[in-house]
Amino acid sequence: MEQDHARRSRRDQSSIGHGYKIMTVNEWSARWKRNEDFPNCLHCDSNNTKEHHFIQTWCRQKKKWESELLCLDCHAFSWRSYCDPDFQTPEQYQKQYWEQLVKNKVVVPVTV
Repeated sequence: MEQDHARRSRRDQSSIGHGYKIMTVNEWSARWKRNEDFPNCLHCDSNNTKEHHFIQTWCRQKKKWESELLCLDCHAFSWRSYCDPDFQTPEQYQKQYWEQLVKNKVVVPVTV
């Protein structure tokens, strides 16, 4: 029995520093920054949050953004997003432009 315990403890000691580390929430989010515009958690109203995800897109003076915060107190995620009502991606804008040309039967001259 003692030998089995010694073998098990040696195996446990040899695995230190190898494999996956179980991180704390603070270690996992250490490199994330705070969102100073919206610092509060939507669940517990704490200001101890870090930004997990942020995307912002500007196209023809219209904007769209989304942000996800992690609260370090309650460990819940808060999602916020905004999009101007007439926001269009460049692909959507070009599609609408060409559909309008086809609808109006406008001929676009091609130069060679």
